[in-house]
Amino acid sequence: MSKEILSQIIKDYQDRNHFRVLNLQVSDVDRSLWVQILVDPEAFRKKMFDGVWADPKKHPDPGLIRILRVITGNDGVTRVIGRQENYLYAYPLERD
Repeated sequence: MSKEILSQIIKDYQDRNHFRVLNLQVSDVDRSLWVQILVDPEAFRKKMFDGVWADPKKHPDPGLIRILRVITGNDGVTRVIGRQENYLYAYPLERD
């Protein structure tokens, strides 16, 4: 997986409101693109990105990550949300 693939997922969502659940491979190089979401929300809502919502020092392990959702937060940043085992991760942390 690369930054280009994640950017294309975001673009498809923004341009066509298109999204599908998929599994992507996270490599040692890619893992730093993702940040761990601190709280596992009951639902994916814009407000989940308010305040301190991520630990920028925690990243997924190399391996599969399941892409669950694309959402635009209250901060205006559109993010890809993925799950790996018991943790949720988001890309990107901030606007590029």
